[in-house]
Amino acid sequence: MPVLTLTAARLNEKADRHETLRVEIQAQRKTVDPALQVTNGRRAGWAKKALDAYKASRRCDEDDRAHIQDLIGDLLHLARRDHGIEGDDLLALTRRAFDMNFAEAIEDPENEDDFEVCRTCGEHYAAGGDGYDGECPGCADKTDQKLHPENYED
Repeated sequence: MPVLTLTAARLNEKADRHETLRVEIQAQRKTVDPALQVTNGRRAGWAKKALDAYKASRRCDEDDRAHIQDLIGDLLHLARRDHGIEGDDLLALTRRAFDMNFAEAIEDPENEDDFEVCRTCGEHYAAGGDGYDGECPGCADKTDQKLHPENYED
């Protein structure tokens, strides 16, 4: 196996390339419509929907922490049985997922204090905005329409 030797010039070249990529990513984030930007809040909302579906399929009264642990374990069974990921590759998969979660938590451009999570759909909405009683504006409107149909026309 050949020995890889990196000179100071090559290391600087790699560092410059990484810095250029970092700046490009930050510039792209500024130009992406915030409604389309994937944030950790959105990722958590998607995961909440998956967790809710998983809990509904199991019909157990365990707490969310136990359900999350079981769901992760069952996803590992799926990876092994249906996708042939076993042994060290399975361990590497979980490590990469953990590392990705850590990196995304550091790089997330979203200020979590400025957003709330809708209790109905799991999406984030602006804190202090048009949401009501833990729901985003869209879900709050639908709930109000169900509770007070007399206030709405067909």
